[in-house]
Amino acid sequence: MRSWLLGEAGDTDYGKLLRLGLLLHLLMGTRVKGDAVEIIVLGTNWSISNQNGSFTLPANQTLPSGIYSAFHRTLAVPNVLDAYNDVDLRWMAYDNWTYTNKFKFDVDHYKRVRCFNLTFHGVDTVAEIRLNRQLLGRTDNMFVRYSYDVSKLLERDNVLEVEIKSPVWAALAKARALDAANRSVPPACPPERYHGECHVNMLRKMQASFAWDWGPAVPSMGLWKSVQLEMYEVALLRDVDVDISRNETHWNMHISCFMDTKGKENFYAQLVFYAVELLNQTVVIDTYISKPISYLAPVIVFDQAVPIEEVVAWWPNGYGDQKLYPLHFTLNAWLDPSGPEVRAKTMSQKSLRVGFRTLELIERSAPDGRGNTFLFRVNGLEIFMKGSNYIPSHILPEQQSPERIAYLLESAKEAHMNMIRVWGGGVYESDYFYDMADSLGILIWQDMMFACAMYPTTPEFLASVSEEVRQNAKRLSHHASIAIFAGNNENEAALVQNWYHTYHDIDRFKAEYRELYLGTVIHELKIVSHNSRPEPLVSSPSNGKASERDNYISENPQDNHNGDGCLGSKYLPTTTLRE
Repeated sequence: MRSWLLGEAGDTDYGKLLRLGLLLHLLMGTRVKGDAVEIIVLGTNWSISNQNGSFTLPANQTLPSGIYSAFHRTLAVPNVLDAYNDVDLRWMAYDNWTYTNKFKFDVDHYKRVRCFNLTFHGVDTVAEIRLNRQLLGRTDNMFVRYSYDVSKLLERDNVLEVEIKSPVWAALAKARALDAANRSVPPACPPERYHGECHVNMLRKMQASFAWDWGPAVPSMGLWKSVQLEMYEVALLRDVDVDISRNETHWNMHISCFMDTKGKENFYAQLVFYAVELLNQTVVIDTYISKPISYLAPVIVFDQAVPIEEVVAWWPNGYGDQKLYPLHFTLNAWLDPSGPEVRAKTMSQKSLRVGFRTLELIERSAPDGRGNTFLFRVNGLEIFMKGSNYIPSHILPEQQSPERIAYLLESAKEAHMNMIRVWGGGVYESDYFYDMADSLGILIWQDMMFACAMYPTTPEFLASVSEEVRQNAKRLSHHASIAIFAGNNENEAALVQNWYHTYHDIDRFKAEYRELYLGTVIHELKIVSHNSRPEPLVSSPSNGKASERDNYISENPQDNHNGDGCLGSKYLPTTTLRE
């Protein structure tokens, strides 16, 4: 690792920008050369049709998209949230729907590109994907990014099809398979008064979409995030985790740069790191110019210290400012030991903002000797957390818009909240959501997406969950707002309190619970676990560290003397609330 001089302490902003310009000019002669990775966003010109073609929309649909939203937008169907339309439009969830995109591609222009990656950032949920009538793969998890190598399939005229299966029938098929193996997992169906659908726990999908006590059943289907064609040489920079800690004199950034590569060859790389508000030097990681990176573990890890006096700390809402520092990373990755070919698409970039703060979960013996404390300490100050439970801003994931999110989070700030819990029956929220939380000083208690149910532990299900946890942990963990991860919503309590009649086979359900949450979810969260971060909680509520003695299935996981608890009240008349 080496550094390049940027400027001196005390430079004016103009002087720093001038020096940065000179530095970039210098780096062009010293840094490994290459062209930028190119991305084509397939966000327009989609058509939608049901299985027999009787219900269609022309090729003017845009992403993000879902079938209820798309057909309502054209007035083909009414708003699913009006009156009894959640029931009256249920036929849409019983059908299969195909999204089709016909796009042209300049094969000759890109003939020197090595890797063509078709990436789906969010498919809801069970689908088959075909390009030019060739099967690319099948999806079964709306929380996972799916990428396919299409280098040998692209033509001048292309037809991309995403055939989305009915989630209701897909869930039923999976439930029947478990029943046949005598491995069923409850609950089968929501209460009848919800007018919902059954077996949502079979799917890695927003659990509330089949009905919940707070909302209707709208079993969503669609492309709820973007679809992109990525063109690059060998690897691209996908996520960056910045773990921040502090000692007597410095803040330290422990930085992990995670790359995606579709090939099965080791490769070479150089990473350039800019932090113009923090460092008077640009950091160049050139270790891997001569030492190849393994395609099996494509990550670059390094540490960068910053003197304490150079940093303004980040604070939760009500306790100080939310200063955020921009960081920028440029990765150059290539195959040949002698360096990248001229004009090869080797450069990818990632920019993010970080806040410098320490955060601890304090679980020490209570003064009265009964159990442990359970509180957060931020920047050395013990803080009373005030907040609420955050359910999805819309039952249709494609309508969880920045405008809705901004309104809700700004309202939370104005109500003097400093922490909210992203509930496990919804979705891992958008980058915009966590960026807003960072800037508003709203800490996030982040559930993983499991709620009020037992779940399968088949090899296929666990493999999908592993990928889900890895991807989302790497995407979210750098945010100053992320306070702690929790493995699920209320599933420990549901198990030991027999909510779903699990006592008849309690040993099996306990073993499966530990396999899913300890052996899979918590295990995969280790990829972003560091001493400076609180250890993830297995469940919410739980008894915190006191759960260890029970191997994380406590007889009373809502013990008032340990961990966190659910203190929500019933809906009370205003006269009762005043009393």
